[in-house]
Amino acid sequence: MKHAHRLRPLLVHVEDLRRRALVERFLDRFEQFVLPAMPNLRTQVIHNDLNPHNVLVAERDHDHVTGVIDFGDAVLAPLVND
Repeated sequence: MKHAHRLRPLLVHVEDLRRRALVERFLDRFEQFVLPAMPNLRTQVIHNDLNPHNVLVAERDHDHVTGVIDFGDAVLAPLVND
């Protein structure tokens, strides 16, 4: 997430001009507000790939997370990204 601004060159591939403009606005805001704040955010190692295939749940209660697997995508990043 901290590198979202690197996606800007890919905007040429968004053919729908309304959607492209929407993404541009979000990237503008990211660059204006988030990037300058990044150095002040707390960091730690985060999982960086939580998805249904990497989360273990209780056998009888699928709403109860019992663990997380696949730490190959763990990175040092702002804590808020986790």
